[in-house]
Amino acid sequence: FISDQWIPEIRIIGNQLVSPGSAAYLIDLVEQLERTNSSIKVIEVTNAFRTPEKQTSIMMGYPGGDSALKRLYGRSGERIDAFIRAKNTGGQSAAVAVVREYASKGMFFSKHQKALGIDLRTKNFTTEQILQLMAAVRATGGAPLFEPLKCSQGRGGQVPTQRFWHNEHLHIGCPQSYASTTTADLQSMVDARNGDTANEDLDLLADAG
Repeated sequence: FISDQWIPEIRIIGNQLVSPGSAAYLIDLVEQLERTNSSIKVIEVTNAFRTPEKQTSIMMGYPGGDSALKRLYGRSGERIDAFIRAKNTGGQSAAVAVVREYASKGMFFSKHQKALGIDLRTKNFTTEQILQLMAAVRATGGAPLFEPLKCSQGRGGQVPTQRFWHNEHLHIGCPQSYASTTTADLQSMVDARNGDTANEDLDLLADAG
C-alpha cells in the first residue's frame, strides 16, 4: 500500500493506506477533471483501505444508528442484519467478529475492505464542484456516493442537497478492473505524469495492512 504522496494533485490525509489500484484510479480521476477544465485542482483522501477493525469502528459510529446502516448497507442482505444483531447484543468485539467472518468468505460490507474504496474530503468544495467531481467519477467508471446519506435528502447519495454535516465526504467505489494494478503499473503512471524526473520517494509498503 501507498502511505505517501505521489503526485501533487492528490493528498493523503492522515495514516491512510491506498492500494496501487486505488492510486491508479485517482490519477485517472485527476486527469478526467483536468480534461473537463474543472475548478478542482487538488483532491484529498480521508479514508481508504479498511481492516475489519476499522470497518467495524466506522459502522458502529455511522450517524443515524441501525436504520441508517440498513439504508447504506441494505444490499449486503443478511450480513447487515448479522452485524446489527452482534453490535446490539455483544458490542464492538462481537461486531468485529461478524465482519471478520464474512471477510474470510470473501464477502465485504464495503469496497474499502477490498482496497477499492476511497473517501474524498468535500467540505472545501462548493456544491457545484462536488457535482463536477461526481460527474468525473462516473466518467471514469467509478461509483460516487455523497455521505452521510442524510445529506442528500432521500436522493440515494447522488445529489448533495444538504452541506457541512459531520463527516461529509464523497465515497468512491473504484472499478474492479483496477484491482489487478501492480506497483510497477502505478510507477509507470506516476513516471508518465511527472515526466522523466519521476517521484523517487513513492513509498510502497507491500506488506502493510
